[in-house]
Amino acid sequence: MKKGDVLVLFAILFLSVLVWCITKLHHTPGETVVIRLDGAVYQTLPLSEDAEVLVNQTNTVKIHNHEAFMEQATCPDRLCIHQGKTDSPQKTIICLPNRVSISVE
Repeated sequence: MKKGDVLVLFAILFLSVLVWCITKLHHTPGETVVIRLDGAVYQTLPLSEDAEVLVNQTNTVKIHNHEAFMEQATCPDRLCIHQGKTDSPQKTIICLPNRVSISVE
């Protein structure tokens, strides 16, 4: 590797870390959880109150500690459960087989 290559790699790494830090500093949590079934609004809940919602007998959505997540699902791969928790409008949790989504607004 030449000196110029190292400088370019360092610059890319520095910019990546800078962008990541800026997005983390400007993280603004939402206030409302919107649960959708087949694209239509199924239920809207405040993110500030703990709740548990059974959606269409297939998925359980839980709100706890100002975060929403899919607690249970009947889909075969359960990727929606592994998507983790969200309190941000930038992250939506989706269960494609059961057509359920959780978003924060």
